[in-house]
Amino acid sequence: MITTEVILKELRRELATRKALYPRWVQQGRISGHDADHRTACMQAAIERLEPIAEQEKQPTLFDTTK
Repeated sequence: MITTEVILKELRRELATRKALYPRWVQQGRISGHDADHRTACMQAAIERLEPIAEQEKQPTLFDTTK
């Protein structure tokens, strides 16, 4: 099952990859600085939007039948 926490883990991995590669790509002309910044910011925003959802999913509910 692909949970929100699994999605966040993948988004964080992708963000780290972008932060590692984009500076060199900008220097090489493969991507503009504006595009690199925008794509990185979008990834960061996605992570920040999903973090509260992941935390909420960890909380037991009144009708939690897993215990």
